[in-house]
Amino acid sequence: MNIKDICIASTAVFIWGSYSVAIKLGLEELPPFLMSSFRVLLPAIFIVPFFRPSKKHLKGILLLSVGMSVEAALSFTGMQYIEGGCATIIYQLVIPFCALLALLFFNDKLTLTQWLGMTISFAGVVMIAGAPSVEHVWAVLLIAGAAFTWSVTNVVVIKKIPAPVSPLMLVGWSALFSFPQLLLVSLLFEKNHIEIIEKASLSAWAIVFYISAACFLVVQMLWYYLIRKHPITKLVTFKFTEPVTGLVLGYFILSEPLSWQKIVGCMLVISGMIMIELFTRKKKKSTT
Repeated sequence: MNIKDICIASTAVFIWGSYSVAIKLGLEELPPFLMSSFRVLLPAIFIVPFFRPSKKHLKGILLLSVGMSVEAALSFTGMQYIEGGCATIIYQLVIPFCALLALLFFNDKLTLTQWLGMTISFAGVVMIAGAPSVEHVWAVLLIAGAAFTWSVTNVVVIKKIPAPVSPLMLVGWSALFSFPQLLLVSLLFEKNHIEIIEKASLSAWAIVFYISAACFLVVQMLWYYLIRKHPITKLVTFKFTEPVTGLVLGYFILSEPLSWQKIVGCMLVISGMIMIELFTRKKKKSTT
């Protein structure tokens, strides 16, 4: 990879790593369901005018929007009660979850090393859940549930959507259908919407724009650009730095403590990710 593409990959992973920390900052002024509804509104506005789904894609888009809404509801609610750095690490469970779902739904065989990697990743999350600064274990379960929901939508739902299909079209239209779902939940369970919107500071709306435009749109376009140019085995190494980014940003921006449980848990999660990802790539190469 040249210097330009290394910078692009590093930028994309940094944005992903900052996502949970940014949400934590936004939740200081905006309630979770309302904030999550605004998060999906901007991508819908930016993308929908340029794409039109065919009838054969509508069912998959609707299912994807439900998964998007459930994932947002779980993650934004959980992040109210857990540190941003911890949330970033816990969310890396998407990798073992995707491997397990591929086994269940597509009969992808897992090697002993991959099973060991999943066990190590889960052990890392358990260690983080036991850190002194983590006061609500159920918040850990909410973030893990969000990671599982994201895995289901990507492994099961998206795979069943007929090809060819534009990834941007899927993101935009599923966001459009997700917006009224999240807004309805907000209207049912949250209060004083007009007052909250009027009192929200410019920094709060800047955070909403960041998690919508940067974390939802820009990072996807950057990653698709890289995938077209480079093997995924090269790119995945950058993803391993994502939980470290979240942990470091949480420490410097949110003043979250760095306990030994968090550091060791982060190392275990990353080790498990590496074992699962690298052996998955090797297995795919050996079968082609």
